[in-house]
Amino acid sequence: MTKRKKILFSFIALIFGTFLFAVFVHYQSMYSLPIQFIKFEEYPFIGNYIPLYLYWGSIIGMLIILLIILGIFLRPVEITSVKLNDDKGILEIKKSAIVGIVQSQVAQSNLLNDSKVNVKMYKKKIKVRIIGNTSGNNLDIINQTNQLVKSIELYLQTFIGLDTSIKAEVVFKNVSRSGKNRPKRVI
Repeated sequence: MTKRKKILFSFIALIFGTFLFAVFVHYQSMYSLPIQFIKFEEYPFIGNYIPLYLYWGSIIGMLIILLIILGIFLRPVEITSVKLNDDKGILEIKKSAIVGIVQSQVAQSNLLNDSKVNVKMYKKKIKVRIIGNTSGNNLDIINQTNQLVKSIELYLQTFIGLDTSIKAEVVFKNVSRSGKNRPKRVI
């Protein structure tokens, strides 16, 4: 977990903890404890602001939880296979088959070295992400990449034959430049 995530989660836990502590102080009379906390309204300097903080904080917290719940429900469900129905039967195309098709297209293009293909399939959309290194002999890499993306999208569209939206994306991890040969420096 990165440092930013730790700080963010600690901050959220601190805010959530103040709300739980306020509930604890409010209902502490339900069980006899050896320690009695004073009510938040009786604290000096901040006693007048605590009820406003709890009121607006609870409203904002409820809205955030509602947005998270809506985001969970509206998030598209990822599927593992596409079923093609025909008069003769049902053909099921799995995610691994699409990965193999895309890898063979990439291997034929000789554009990427050590490529890795990720496929996400939804009911009406297929996203293909290709990550790899380029070799130094490609001068017109942008046009070649666009042609590769279009050929993969077209090939998958004709192969699957559905009206699903197919989006392919190529990400270069390491672009080697052949124009300049600089000597390596050791520090």
